[in-house]
Amino acid sequence: MNISDFIELFSPSEEVFSVMLLETEEYLYRRDRECRRADAARILHRYLSEIKKFPDLSDFSPLKDIKDLYDCRICANDIAQVLLRMIMEPVKIPTGGTSYITIFDLETKITREEAESAISRVISL
Repeated sequence: MNISDFIELFSPSEEVFSVMLLETEEYLYRRDRECRRADAARILHRYLSEIKKFPDLSDFSPLKDIKDLYDCRICANDIAQVLLRMIMEPVKIPTGGTSYITIFDLETKITREEAESAISRVISL
């Protein structure tokens, strides 16, 4: 997965979380592929629900403008949860003038800065 193995899977609780992650979503932790934004959302949401015990939010209406939210049916809920809780941010793509479209950009590799920010946010909840 890299990006320093998704920032050492949140360090202080790394051992507990990484064991849980490996048991439930082993394919996400493969070191032979980059950590995409969708992968990060899935891991962050798993941490939020399994470690922090936060229930899922059910009102997705604030996300109606996210064009690619349902491009991955498996990770749509994970993406929605991290967006609704402002753990990760959508990407705005200019379309000319003051117009833009808003996407999550699931396939893009997550940056170190973005990963560290998202981890900080999820841990502080």
